[in-house]
Amino acid sequence: MSKESNKKVVNEIVKLFKEYPIVGLADVTNMPSPQLQKIRNTIKKSVLIRMFKKRMIKLAIAQSKENVKGLENLVSHLRGMPALLFTKESPFSLSKMLNKNKSNAPAKAGQLAPIDLIIHPGPTPFAPGPIIGEFGQAGLKTSVEGGKICIKEEKVVAKKGAVITDKVAGILAKLGIEPMEIKLSLVAAYENGTIYGENALNVDEEEFIRRIREAYNKAYLLSLSIGYPTKANINELLRRAYSSAQGIKSKVNLDSIKESAPAIEEFVIEKELVIEKIVEEVPKEIIHKEVHKEVKSEKVHKEIPVKHGSSFKKEEEVAMDVLKKLQDKKLDENKRRGKI
Repeated sequence: MSKESNKKVVNEIVKLFKEYPIVGLADVTNMPSPQLQKIRNTIKKSVLIRMFKKRMIKLAIAQSKENVKGLENLVSHLRGMPALLFTKESPFSLSKMLNKNKSNAPAKAGQLAPIDLIIHPGPTPFAPGPIIGEFGQAGLKTSVEGGKICIKEEKVVAKKGAVITDKVAGILAKLGIEPMEIKLSLVAAYENGTIYGENALNVDEEEFIRRIREAYNKAYLLSLSIGYPTKANINELLRRAYSSAQGIKSKVNLDSIKESAPAIEEFVIEKELVIEKIVEEVPKEIIHKEVHKEVKSEKVHKEIPVKHGSSFKKEEEVAMDVLKKLQDKKLDENKRRGKI
């Protein structure tokens, strides 16, 4: 190639560097031409794939480093037979797009089986002949039915991770089985001064989402255990606080709640004020009347111990139950009337 031709190629690459904000770099050394062409045609509306010699790419990067900051760091990722991918998508969208556009290819001897390679029973298009011996060498049991060779039993011809032999590769090719996945993988990508490496780009989305969920769950449980209110946990914190505060009337206890969780304290104070208001509205004679009625019908004579070593008498125990029932009843009535 003449100097003039080289200069023209370098200028073309420099122009593409200026036109596209995202530049991907791939190695197409082992990429079969039919598969590469198929990928190219599939994504051509979003991605321009061009192949250049390493030397041309390095010269173009050297000429562009003043205008495209950080692009020179792409040089260290050049390897094999490089291909440049120009796009306006993000590097991660580009990687995802390439991962989706996979194609299958025949297995070659010496490659590792990506999965268990299984040949299922059934008829083949082959007439009896020397090929029966080839099937036998691959461990396949066959018979002749209707003038065609038929595979009688399912057979795993190569376990996942095992080296594919020449005989197995030949049988798979004859049966039209293409177990190898071919995709164009990014080696690196440039965006706004940053180079993203292969490990950062080839993210397992399912695993990433699982880790995010796991981190969220751990953070949520931690926030509950320390009483730290957030938008996600406030309802549960309020529920727990209100449940714990049932029957609490002392300002000291409310001050303690206030110190640990301000949002919860406000909720508890509001509920306590409502209950106190309801108690004030219940006439004393109604309480006494209800207590007397309950005591007469009460059959349990169990005494309840308290901190000071004394005990509540039966009447006092029933009185507390009756008062709570009246409070709940009055609270429900006020809710219905829209007072609360």
